[in-house]
Amino acid sequence: MEYNEIPLIKSVSFLQGHNLLIVFDNGEERIVDMSESFEVPAALKYAPPSVFKKFSFTKWYIAWGDEDYTIGHDSIYNMSLSPSQFFLPILDELTRRPLMANPFANSVKFLKAVNLLASPAGTTINGMMKSLGVSRRSVFRLLEALEELGFPLTDDQSMPKTEKTYRLMDTYVLKLPNIAIPNPCFSEDEKEILLSMLNFCIDIQQAKGSILLNGIRQKVEAMSG
Repeated sequence: MEYNEIPLIKSVSFLQGHNLLIVFDNGEERIVDMSESFEVPAALKYAPPSVFKKFSFTKWYIAWGDEDYTIGHDSIYNMSLSPSQFFLPILDELTRRPLMANPFANSVKFLKAVNLLASPAGTTINGMMKSLGVSRRSVFRLLEALEELGFPLTDDQSMPKTEKTYRLMDTYVLKLPNIAIPNPCFSEDEKEILLSMLNFCIDIQQAKGSILLNGIRQKVEAMSG
């Protein structure tokens, strides 16, 4: 695309981390990850999220500080992606990781995250990391995916040095069903009983039945891992 064909900036909204939602004057909505642009020495002081989101913009550029660091609309447009392009890798990571012992693990984590955010007390990044067993980066990407899917999230910080608390908007929580998320993994006692039963059945079954029961046993062992 030629420079004079690149649309100008209409509005800019902060999302999470170093991600911005840009609306251009041709009606396009695009998301840009500015992480790499804030690794250069001139931008490092604006890299912390609390500073990064204090930007200003014109139709020609986005600026930080007293226009000390600026990025032009053409660079921003070329770096940006449509929401579907931006979030597809995130959803792939959440739902289609290969060779997972439990094929429902990512869906369960997704629903657990919704439950945590829907609780009156909300949850923190560290709380989600601990509850879901994922990295900090994965938590931020999960929050971004939830917002893209239409879940209205809020965040607040009771004191300057405390962690932010994330939660779903109260009016939205009232619309959610009361979902109890079951633990898809077997406890050690459940696993021991099931495997004992399967071993007993294999001992008394013919070869064909043993193959089927062996397959069941392997799946029990995988899902409890």
